[in-house]
Amino acid sequence: MLPSFPASEFELTYAGGKWDAGLVPPKEGGGWENYVKVAILECLANFFPAGPTDKGPVGLDLLVSGTVPPGAGLSVSAALSLI
Repeated sequence: MLPSFPASEFELTYAGGKWDAGLVPPKEGGGWENYVKVAILECLANFFPAGPTDKGPVGLDLLVSGTVPPGAGLSVSAALSLI
């Protein structure tokens, strides 16, 4: 793990008919984890549009890894989409 890409933890919540993962705008300190949060939120909106049920979702431990070195000229979003 590189210091410039620290581990991230976040809670998923459902309120007011909408899933939330606590997205933080880049100007306010948000980083690479927003790409993962958006992907998870899209999945939840599609598969669990009415919110949590007794059939899921139950939790997730996720590891994002890659071999694109920092400064290689590839953005985080492009690097993640190569996976």
